[in-house]
Amino acid sequence: MTTPHSRYTPLLHGMLTQIGLALAGRAGARLAAAVGITAGKDTLQARRRTRTDTTTRRPSAGTSATVRR
Repeated sequence: MTTPHSRYTPLLHGMLTQIGLALAGRAGARLAAAVGITAGKDTLQARRRTRTDTTTRRPSAGTSATVRR
């Protein structure tokens, strides 16, 4: 299943993200082609950038996950 106006299914999106995190660039594009996925090096690098940006966010100053009342 997919969402309206999306280019990739959730499964394909996940696969491209994993390939982008592992290799990115031309090597990732070659691996994707070997698996049967058409994706350019820029697409894989963009997946890597967006994935690392969302996972490296730190809590803002003044908020702490360890302090709860």
